Amino acid sequence: MASCPPTLTDILLDVSPPPWTLSAFMAYLSQNHCMETLEFTLDSQRYAAFHNQLSFEESASQRSSAAARVCEWWDKLMQVYIVPCAPREVNLPAQVRDRLLNLPSGPYPPHPDELDEAGRIIYELMNDSLLVPFLQSVAPLQQANCHNGGHGQHHRQFRHTNHLFRQPRRSAAISPSAEFEVYSDGSDSHLPSAFSVESMTPPTTPPTEYTFNSSPGGLQRAMAAHNKGWKKVGEKLGFGRKSFSRRSTSASSSIFDL
Repeated sequence: MASCPPTLTDILLDVSPPPWTLSAFMAYLSQNHCMETLEFTLDSQRYAAFHNQLSFEESASQRSSAAARVCEWWDKLMQVYIVPCAPREVNLPAQVRDRLLNLPSGPYPPHPDELDEAGRIIYELMNDSLLVPFLQSVAPLQQANCHNGGHGQHHRQFRHTNHLFRQPRRSAAISPSAEFEVYSDGSDSHLPSAFSVESMTPPTTPPTEYTFNSSPGGLQRAMAAHNKGWKKVGEKLGFGRKSFSRRSTSASSSIFDL
C-alpha cells in the first residue's frame, strides 16, 4: 500500500520517506528554476541559528565582534533579496519589504523574529504552489485523499516548525570567522533563478539521471554547484545535537562567506 505523501514540514526537516526526500525536493525546485523559495526558508533559519549564539559568547569583545559580523549578514540579506530590483528580490508585499528595510542593522543585528512574516509568506507559497506538483513529479499520488487531509495541517505546522528551528544551541559559540552557510532568499515560482551574483551560489539544474531515492548525504548531488555535501537540514538550522564547533563548516560558498 502506498504511503501517504508527506507534509512540507516533513520534507524540510528531511524526515519524509523516499521518493519525497529533501534532496529530491531541491532537485525539483532547481530544475524548475524556483530554488530561491526553499533557499529563503533555509537562509532565514540559518540567520536565526547564528543570531541565537550571540548570547553565549564568553567575553564582551567576542560578543561585539560576533554581533558586528551578524549585522553584516543581515545587510547582505537585505541587499541580495529584499531591496527593490535586488538580484533575487523576493516577492513580498510592499509593507513587509519596507518594514524590513527600515530596521536598523546595528549596533546589534535585528532579531530573527523580524523575518517571521516574510518567512511565513514564502512558506505558504511553497506549500500552496510547489508542494503538490513536486509530489506528483516524483511519484503518482495514489492516496490523494490522504494528502488532502494533511494539507490543511501545513499552515498550522509552520509556526511550530519555525520555533523548533529557532532553538538555540548552548554547547557552542559563534565566531566572526565562522563559515556561515546560507542559501539564497526566495520569491515565487515565476521569478527567474538564473542570476549569477558574486556573493551567492548560482542555481544549477541537477543532471537528468539524478535519482530521487537518495539519503540526506545525497544533497550534494541535488546542487551540482556545491563542492561538498550539505548537512541534514535540521542540523544546519541548529536543530541537531552537535555543536557548531564540531560541525564541518567547509561547505558551499554563500553570501555570508564573502
